[in-house]
Amino acid sequence: MKKTLPGFSFFEVIIYLGLFSVMATALLSFSLNVFDFGAKDKTSRQVLSDARFLTERITFLIRNAESIDDNASAFDTDSGKLVLRMMGSSNMQNIDIANGVLTVQETGYEPVNLHSQYSKVQSLVFSKYGSSGEHAEYISFTATLASAGNTESTVPSYQRTIVVKGGTFIRNSQKGL
Repeated sequence: MKKTLPGFSFFEVIIYLGLFSVMATALLSFSLNVFDFGAKDKTSRQVLSDARFLTERITFLIRNAESIDDNASAFDTDSGKLVLRMMGSSNMQNIDIANGVLTVQETGYEPVNLHSQYSKVQSLVFSKYGSSGEHAEYISFTATLASAGNTESTVPSYQRTIVVKGGTFIRNSQKGL
């Protein structure tokens, strides 16, 4: 009787290597998809968070204003600008968009960004309904935000754009309602 040494034949090694490479490829593909989904989700969450904050802050500023400077404001244009007179003060607040950055600036102070560096404002449209004489001034706004293409999100599939709409009455104008 012939004694054989335990081990693998050449054919078995080829089969095991083939199975290992198929499993490794599937695992690598799955892990890349998980990381890809994470980056897309992070981009979406950042733009949505900025949009939410921007909407709440603009609404707060409008609601607490005493009046609007119609001559200095730009209504119904993509690069909207809103100039508000602060309650009980002669100071003004400018809500303005420049180079994709939405800022609010109070008289005598530096402008403050209303969103993070990871998003940009593509357009901002303010519309005014009513007048101070009618005691019902309503300001609506529509903003389009997009991811800014930061280092983690430079691939086009990672880009996210969102349109937010909001509006409110100027609190001082509601006295006659």
